[in-house]
Amino acid sequence: MTEPNEGGKLPGTIDDYLPEDRMGWLRLEDGRRVEFGRSACIGFEPFAKLRVGAGKVVRDASGAWCAHELTLSSHPEKAVRSLLDPVRAASGDVFSSGLAVTVVLERPFPSGAEGWKAVLNGALWERSLKVVGDELFWNSHHMLSRASRGALSTDALDLRHLPHGFSLGEERLTLVPTVIPLLGLRLSLGSDFPDPWAATGLMRTASRIVSALLHWGGRAVVLPSAGGLVFGKEDFLRRLGDLENLESRPFGAWVDWALIDNRQRYQSVGMELLGGRDVEVSILHRSSDVELDSAEAAVLYACMLQVRENRLLEEGEVLYVPKDIRVGALGASAKSTTGYKYTAQLEGAHHLLERC
Repeated sequence: MTEPNEGGKLPGTIDDYLPEDRMGWLRLEDGRRVEFGRSACIGFEPFAKLRVGAGKVVRDASGAWCAHELTLSSHPEKAVRSLLDPVRAASGDVFSSGLAVTVVLERPFPSGAEGWKAVLNGALWERSLKVVGDELFWNSHHMLSRASRGALSTDALDLRHLPHGFSLGEERLTLVPTVIPLLGLRLSLGSDFPDPWAATGLMRTASRIVSALLHWGGRAVVLPSAGGLVFGKEDFLRRLGDLENLESRPFGAWVDWALIDNRQRYQSVGMELLGGRDVEVSILHRSSDVELDSAEAAVLYACMLQVRENRLLEEGEVLYVPKDIRVGALGASAKSTTGYKYTAQLEGAHHLLERC
């Protein structure tokens, strides 16, 4: 007997998974707890709290329900928003304020100028940097760094991009620019705000520094400003792409986007760090893939506009988002001549997009 499933996958969250037994339990949205085996997982490694969809739920010979054809949800949910803490930042406690970027390392970082010399390895762009102790200077920018050791708490981290069993180890280096978030600086300077993705801009240089650390001996990157999002080394480097191509602005490496508030809104998380505003779209039909796809596209398009044009959205600005739009570090492309219109409104610290 197969569970009827109108409209596609049965959504649920993995309650528990036992790698040694290659089996686990899935909590469906209706509250039922059903078993599944590792062989039912298509294209991913299962672990607790991961949101998935079940293609079929079938009774086995004993009469128990078992889930089959599990795939990852294409629209992740997020409980934790940005961990930016302006109170701690203002008090000078920047390394624990959530403003910093942490690179998990394979081995201890050799602090000081000699350590940075080994990491940067004579890169051409490195010539614009001046290292004094554990501080980095370039143009008008200033970045602090601090090496630390010890287990990293995962309580507030979003580990969905890491494979099951990935260890964050005990060695890490934390970086924090002294002007964060950039949104506050943009609001203060207005049209004089420097482009963060210019050749020696803050975000491009910060991306180069993190990339150098990963190539030197990094394992993962922790982004508190993106709600504690964690990327493995290869994933983050892939998202950064070619940083010497000045047309490329890889905001997707630094920002998360997901469903929040029980799937009632689609929202970006982390745009403040890049000098923009986070974007959100209200969801009316939480089980509609069409609505979720269009909301995701609108959020990413609005974030991309802020990054590529180095500006905030204007109050009442109308955005036209084609149905098949693809958004990335090099801009957006689409073939469809149809799409959706959204009007941008300021709601608190966010841009709210309302469908016209």
